[in-house]
Amino acid sequence: MGSSLSRSVADLSSGDPAEREAAARTISAAACKPANREVIVEVGALAPLVELLGSGSPGAQEAAAEALANLASQTPSNAKAMVAAGSIPPLINLLGSGTDGAKAEAARALTNISCHSPSKRQAIASAGGIAPLVELLGGRTGTAEHAKAVPAAAALANLAGEASIAQQIADAGAISPLTVLLGRGSSAPAQEQAVAALALLVLHHPPLGQAIVSAGGIPALVALLSSPCPEVARDATWLLCSLAAEHPPCRRVITAAGALQPLVAVLLGAASPAVQSAAAGALANLLGEHITAGQAEVAAAGIPALVDLLESDSPAAQERAAAALANLAAASVACQQAIGESGSVPPLVALLASEHSPAVQEQAARALCNLSCRNPASLQAIAAAGGIPPLLDLLASEHPSVVNVAAGALAHLACDPANRQEIAAAGGIQLLLHLLGCGSAGVQAEAAEALRLCAGDPATRPAITAAGGIAPLVALLGSKSTTLTQAQAAWAVYHLAAGQPSNQHAIVAAGGLPLLQQLQCASPDADVRAAAAAALQHLRAFVEREADSCRSPDAASQLSVQQSSSAY
Repeated sequence: MGSSLSRSVADLSSGDPAEREAAARTISAAACKPANREVIVEVGALAPLVELLGSGSPGAQEAAAEALANLASQTPSNAKAMVAAGSIPPLINLLGSGTDGAKAEAARALTNISCHSPSKRQAIASAGGIAPLVELLGGRTGTAEHAKAVPAAAALANLAGEASIAQQIADAGAISPLTVLLGRGSSAPAQEQAVAALALLVLHHPPLGQAIVSAGGIPALVALLSSPCPEVARDATWLLCSLAAEHPPCRRVITAAGALQPLVAVLLGAASPAVQSAAAGALANLLGEHITAGQAEVAAAGIPALVDLLESDSPAAQERAAAALANLAAASVACQQAIGESGSVPPLVALLASEHSPAVQEQAARALCNLSCRNPASLQAIAAAGGIPPLLDLLASEHPSVVNVAAGALAHLACDPANRQEIAAAGGIQLLLHLLGCGSAGVQAEAAEALRLCAGDPATRPAITAAGGIAPLVALLGSKSTTLTQAQAAWAVYHLAAGQPSNQHAIVAAGGLPLLQQLQCASPDADVRAAAAAALQHLRAFVEREADSCRSPDAASQLSVQQSSSAY
């Protein structure tokens, strides 16, 4: 090849127009073989090829761009040499002024140059390469021939790998034509490059996802989930995961487009754990409050794979799988039962441990909370798997959302007598009482519910009084608490007052009488009024005895007012 290559290099500079074009095509053909690429550069072909981009005939320009594209393919040293030889500006000029073939080859050359390093991507962007590449996509209508659109999309996908360039690409109007290329009328290569570019744009700037939604890209992305090309299905899965996470209004659109079934198929069939993780994330965000029982049944086919992901090495996969299971458990009783029977409880309990991130702990606790809601089998399974101690540990978390779901899970678990005793024996009463004074209304309500259940159990009631629980429960009766919390606290006080003179005395001493009276007379909530009336009924005999012995005339007066003013 040596002598013929040398002649071709010489003809690039000194031959007539036809000879220069022929020489460029000879070099381009030789550069198709990886073994020849560095040799071609070593014999001095770059400089005349770059010169030909601007001074050659239209055919020679196309051949020179093609040769440079081949020389840069998977050869970083050549790409570096091309940048040093000044190839980027004339390649960018060719995007706008060359023949269709020259434009396509120039875009391919820029693609191969830009895949090797961030500095080369910045060089292309700084030289004004973004706008003409977007133009090759077909403007805003997507009507450009795919021969030009595919390499342009590929180049933009490489450039979008840099966060600083991604916004420039969006500002140049790339999202609409890239979205058009996702459609069924596009070739598989066009779809592959377009979805890759869009995925990277949204990765660096999530708000850009709204433009994809506005451009009508959701149905096309859902269709690409079933693409025979693994890379296309992967990027479509990731992009839908991101859109569902960052743009809640589009979740209904994605679900209505039929995304659940192909996402489950990706979850079950993807060879890559990262792709499974993205599918789990998309499902987690789609299985929200708007989901129907039928849609939940479709998604339930993915439960085995979600349970497997709980034991993944990836925290993101663990978090997403636990979140998907949590939402499925809340969607229907059938899903709740299927998850409980899938062996999910032990790995979910394992994710509560301190070595896991708060985000993973939160979703695992939320899944256990939803599994245990009105489900006796899960109540026992979670306790048997050792779930109560780590849930109690989470009550001390620095993250309010973690505390909230852990308290909710414990409130559900406290529906079982054996669980109540384990919670008390493990010091859970003190932890729950501490939460009554925190600023979160949700945490207060969950803690009050758990304490109400423990107060109603003779086996665990003494633990509340021993921990000084009467005063904080009485304090919750005040107007600053939510009606739900007031109801739980009032029922807890009712149970504590039942046949317990010492508890009755503590309730009165803590100011419980006027608070209960106020709730009975003025609360808008029927359950609160009923709980307050029941608690006051328990306190009547105590107050009357105290009045008779003249030890508490004020209390007797308070009760008299309560009895005369009660209208419920």
